[in-house]
Amino acid sequence: MTAEMDNRDDAPETPAETAQPAPEVEPHLPDTTALAAFGDLTIAELLDRLVRHPLATARNLADYLALLPRAAEPVSPPETAVAAESPAPTVSARPVTQRPPLTLDVPAAPVAPPPPADVTEEPEPVESAPDAPVDRPREAVLLGVRLGGLALALGGAAIMAYAPIRTEETALINGLPLLLLGGLIWFLVGMFEHARRESDTPPARAAEALVEDVPAFDMRLVIGGLALGSSLITFALSGGNLFRPVGVIAWAASIVLWAWALAPADWSPWQTLRRWRSHLFQPGTRKLRRLTWVTVVLLVIIAVGAVLRLADLPNLPPEMTS
Repeated sequence: MTAEMDNRDDAPETPAETAQPAPEVEPHLPDTTALAAFGDLTIAELLDRLVRHPLATARNLADYLALLPRAAEPVSPPETAVAAESPAPTVSARPVTQRPPLTLDVPAAPVAPPPPADVTEEPEPVESAPDAPVDRPREAVLLGVRLGGLALALGGAAIMAYAPIRTEETALINGLPLLLLGGLIWFLVGMFEHARRESDTPPARAAEALVEDVPAFDMRLVIGGLALGSSLITFALSGGNLFRPVGVIAWAASIVLWAWALAPADWSPWQTLRRWRSHLFQPGTRKLRRLTWVTVVLLVIIAVGAVLRLADLPNLPPEMTS
């Protein structure tokens, strides 16, 4: 019995019986390689991990956000060994690829060679023709003539407006000539000033001016003559408060012809009619394509105005200005 106890005392101690100090566990350090791969995840992959492993994904996200201020430093695993932790779900990490920085190839601006030191650029003198002197007496005379024409026009308008009985004999015949004479005076003064400016233009400025060739006799003169003839026919056939067929036709024709004579060069009533036809009807057919409510309202307004104007025409006063 004593021998067995001596042998047991002489036997080597087993590791379980040997008392060893517990290993020191280092604080938790995040896996920077896994965190670098975590930063390359897309939004869809991050949501998928949050659904499958919410706690581990939240911890990795917090570690990744903590490393953001040190993003400029290269990510490398620490040299010290990380203590064993509780097993966490393994996450497959994609390899980290280093993307080259984005650079823009902008061509350098050409550098102009400096000018020679002995060469000095001086501005060329600009020769300008002197302005024509102002003839003050002539300007004063033209101003007086214009004021006289204005007085004649206002006097004619006052005769037609303030006549006791505004008829053709008492108002129109007495006031219209003065009104037309005042307008004619203003027109002649304007033509005189235009001719004077053309004659006073220096030859140097006249050579530099851009002159547009305009034919001396074109279609506008013909249209203007027809408009004047239509106006005279309208005036002759519209007396006595009577609407005669020829007078009404001449009246409408004079309106169209005067608008044609004063319109731009590329305008014509046929062009307007073709545009209206293409707007209302289908090309090549007589089928009505569009009739908007604006057109309908306009036609109704014209019809109502014509009825109100012509319904009691025989009982109107015998003068044209009622």
